[in-house]
Amino acid sequence: MGKLIPAGRPSLRHRVLAFLEALSPFGDELPVGSARGDWRWLFADDAGVAVVGPPVRFTSADAAEKWIQHNAARLRRAGISGMTLLDGEHVVYGPTSLLRGRARDD
Repeated sequence: MGKLIPAGRPSLRHRVLAFLEALSPFGDELPVGSARGDWRWLFADDAGVAVVGPPVRFTSADAAEKWIQHNAARLRRAGISGMTLLDGEHVVYGPTSLLRGRARDD
């Protein structure tokens, strides 16, 4: 059986998520309930190397895609040029380029 965490003490996972959210330039625009949900993005740079992006989670693919559309310019400025959509641990699609449609939202 696993080690019990005393009441009121956040788990390591919650402390890491809070730390990443504090570093994120997207902190004020995280969707409501962003710490919960099965849908999430993996981010990559121009070379296709995984990079840390906003630690957001969504309740549907539609919500995740709308968030990307709304934040595309900010993600590009942060050095993110590609992403992969996951449902839990399963790849839904990607990697796909964030550079398409650049003129529309810059």
